[in-house]
Amino acid sequence: MGSNPNKGIATLQGENDKKSVVATSAFIKKDNKYLLVFDPGFGFWRVPGSGPSFGERVEDALKREMKEELNIEIDIIKFLGFGQDTVTRIEKRTKASRLLLYFECEIKKGEIKATAPNEISEMKWLSPCEIKKHQNTEPGMIDFFKKFDFCKPKKLHIKNYPSLPCIIFFYFHLMVSARLYLCPQFVFFLVYFFSPAHGA
Repeated sequence: MGSNPNKGIATLQGENDKKSVVATSAFIKKDNKYLLVFDPGFGFWRVPGSGPSFGERVEDALKREMKEELNIEIDIIKFLGFGQDTVTRIEKRTKASRLLLYFECEIKKGEIKATAPNEISEMKWLSPCEIKKHQNTEPGMIDFFKKFDFCKPKKLHIKNYPSLPCIIFFYFHLMVSARLYLCPQFVFFLVYFFSPAHGA
């Protein structure tokens, strides 16, 4: 990932064209969707990122790479998980066994602009589930989705619907006062909002 697929921590093998590296990657969030980019150097879709230089913290490497690769400053929200793969850079024919660390991030400053077309030639915004189902994605990201269910449905938080308790109370008060039964529409309303799949 990034300008140098072999940039990272620890060379575990003796050959110059085979290395084990650590890379850090960003699920950049905007309007509940995440940025997916196509890397022509590897020939697959991935989320932006790269490997840290010697002695560099992975969080600092990720912030630096987003500035260099996409012309933005980011806030790192949380660590999401990891994935592993072995990939070959097409042009250089160098092979790397990688440990990829995935973080959820938000844009702090700037507008996204790909600065290196040899690393990012296309971009799209997708939901986590759409990324998981996307064809021709980074093997390490496929491994990440198998280990960590980043695509799981969101649970209902009552704080996101502050008027909902009042609506329910008013309806049941009216029902008791008028000795009415629950209408099918309101039953559907309750089932929809409190379903575990709501908000997926």
